[in-house]
Amino acid sequence: MKTEVTNKRPFIRAIWIIMALVLIFYGSTSIIQGKINYLNYWGGLVFAPIVTLVGVFLLFMIIFRWNQFNKWGSEKSNADKFR
Repeated sequence: MKTEVTNKRPFIRAIWIIMALVLIFYGSTSIIQGKINYLNYWGGLVFAPIVTLVGVFLLFMIIFRWNQFNKWGSEKSNADKFR
């Protein structure tokens, strides 16, 4: 069971990197075109500099802090410790 989980980690990391690069791409292409906002799928305005910063932060977390980033949600809650 443990080997199955460890085999999936590089794939999951690659998906996170692709998502971060997509955020950076959408934000920076909008800024390069001179638009500070763009419309999302539902028609709401998205502030492009924030999207770019979130993508850069996410990429930083994935590359340099992957061990801490990967542990979130895997720790047992206090209720599970008493079982």
